Amino acid sequence: WEEILNREQIGVHDDFFDLGGHSLSATRLASQLHKEFNTKIELKDIFNHPVLEAQAALIEQSLKTAFVDIVPVAEQDGYVLSSSQRRLWLLSQFEEGSIAYNMPGVYLFEGHLDVGALNTAFGKLIARHEVLRTYFKQTEAGDVLQVIVPVSDFDFAIECHDLQGRKDPESDLSALIGKGILRAFDLSSLPLLRASLYQLEDKKWAFSTVMHHIISDGWSMGIMIQELLEFYNAEIKGEPLSLADLGLS
Repeated sequence: WEEILNREQIGVHDDFFDLGGHSLSATRLASQLHKEFNTKIELKDIFNHPVLEAQAALIEQSLKTAFVDIVPVAEQDGYVLSSSQRRLWLLSQFEEGSIAYNMPGVYLFEGHLDVGALNTAFGKLIARHEVLRTYFKQTEAGDVLQVIVPVSDFDFAIECHDLQGRKDPESDLSALIGKGILRAFDLSSLPLLRASLYQLEDKKWAFSTVMHHIISDGWSMGIMIQELLEFYNAEIKGEPLSLADLGLS
């Protein structure tokens, strides 16, 4: 707790989240507990047992599971595709399959929204997840590789649209989001995700994302949006999270 929460004095009756913990730091805590005690604690168990004393009892009662580090592969110009990625790449070569695997998400924000902070937060999300900076290329030999672009070479910004004052902003919003969903991705070029922000009223916004299924799935999209909000809230509070804070320097 001390390292993750950056605190020196922690009592057995303290609550992890009352001391500043959040979903990202809870994920890091679960990993550290597994590594330190050879005990795999699920993220939901940390939320259900936020007090240190309760977590200690949970560790004591849990089965031992050896922690195995995931060793990163050596940096390369390209990496082989997983079987699922290869299948999706092949399907994307057919015209009817070019948009079939576009994965949309739409979220409604109400209240004050700092567009600059949201862009900064999205940039950190992209820096955190290499898959969001990945495209696919076919070699002269016919092999398909996934290529990861460095953060410094990846230029991305959220598209902003002001729909205030329109006769029927809700209909215009649906039309614009639908158009974005039906726009095909070229898997051989970046980006394979799009993000758009629509202002409907003074304090009412819609945020939409579209990703190709080859770089994401429904579960991952939920995690990414949660992390985006964590990054955004930290920016707003003036306590921005860095990759180092997440153990991902």
